[in-house]
Amino acid sequence: MAIYHASRTRGLKVLEPRVGTHKQAWVYATVNPVLALTYGAEWCNYDFMQTVDQQGKVYLSECYEGAFDTIYKGRNCSLYELEDSGFERKTSFVGEVVSPNSAKVLGETKIEDIYAELLKHEKAGELVVNRYEKTEWYKNYIESYIIESLVKSGWIKPSEVISRLINNQSNLSAEAQKANKPVIEKLRKVVKSGEKINCEMTNDK
Repeated sequence: MAIYHASRTRGLKVLEPRVGTHKQAWVYATVNPVLALTYGAEWCNYDFMQTVDQQGKVYLSECYEGAFDTIYKGRNCSLYELEDSGFERKTSFVGEVVSPNSAKVLGETKIEDIYAELLKHEKAGELVVNRYEKTEWYKNYIESYIIESLVKSGWIKPSEVISRLINNQSNLSAEAQKANKPVIEKLRKVVKSGEKINCEMTNDK
């Protein structure tokens, strides 16, 4: 099977394992070239909500107005095809595969305009970009996702309800609401305004 990895660094010949979010030294890749391309520019969970369905279609939902343009316009990258050096699916993210071994580059496609390339995939139906909407439903949808991301990353303290998917702040116990009020309120204010959330802003609990 073909395996892909996108990078802002051109001319790579071998990808080496690095410790990432899962605390393991892995080479991260995917069997989906469109998914790989979305990582050709730097972004975090507070820029997009990303999912992939069972058919391989990639979904990006903006966490603030203009996120898609901000992240991808004027950016380039290289899309690499890698040898299979023992890649397996070991994470919960659909389409992602990892390997503890170095992976040789079999081919490099230089992408001069990630934004334009992703628009082509959107037109072809391989990518869905949900642009930010100034509606209460969409704001609540993104707020729920951000709170869930904070739970998974450890920025929100565990409580008896954090093991299940959080729909909104009211699902948290009174104790959890009190303990996490500063970061929750900061995020709630930014989400409601439609502004960009900096990844660093969640570090001060």
